[in-house]
Amino acid sequence: MLAIRSDRLSLFQQGLLSNTPMLGAVGVIFVLQLIIIYVPALNPIFNTTPLTAGDLAFAVGMALIVFVAVETEKWLVRAGRIRR
Repeated sequence: MLAIRSDRLSLFQQGLLSNTPMLGAVGVIFVLQLIIIYVPALNPIFNTTPLTAGDLAFAVGMALIVFVAVETEKWLVRAGRIRR
């Protein structure tokens, strides 16, 4: 979500803190998702089961792959190697 705020500028060029409300929203959503997954009393309500460390690492890794792909596309656009 943070990487797609601009079509051309990298997240690092924009600055991670350039949109603090969005950064806060992403942080709150992430924490709420972890609470729903890992608080035992909420598991039956939301029909969830806790993820193993490996499963959580896999999910974070998949998100990292998407982030790298988006940033690479932006770099290629800025370098003139692909058109948007």
